[in-house]
Amino acid sequence: MLLIIIFLSDCISAYQDEMILNNNYTIHNVLTNIFIFVIVGISLYFFHLIEKTNLEKEKITKLYEKQKYQDLTYTFMKSAKDELDRFEHRMIYKIRNVKLEIEKHDYDEAIKLIENYRDEIHRINRTVYTGNGVFDTSMMVKLKELEYDVAP
Repeated sequence: MLLIIIFLSDCISAYQDEMILNNNYTIHNVLTNIFIFVIVGISLYFFHLIEKTNLEKEKITKLYEKQKYQDLTYTFMKSAKDELDRFEHRMIYKIRNVKLEIEKHDYDEAIKLIENYRDEIHRINRTVYTGNGVFDTSMMVKLKELEYDVAP
């Protein structure tokens, strides 16, 4: 749109300038040239305002998206911490059961309880933090789906 306005104003201005150079001009031709430059200036100013508004809107959208993914990352990290807290609480009782089996000299049952304990530990995901909220969130979701244990 901007290029069309500039092209049309240039064509009209060139025609007016040709008339002025051929001494076929009147005050009407001069005022038409001035009017064209004023219209082009106003159009360029409005296009500048529209571009500035679009840049501000884009900036606000990016900030909103960043905040959204930070909140999502925080939620996942909080749920991972809560899961670890619950896991620790359950493990206290499992260790107590292993101790009771050892005291009863039932070592096979104690070994089975320890292996179950080890399997549960491998299913717990560690938090991945790279500083990129989008990557961290997607990585945590994928790890949770696949039940992998990953070092941060």
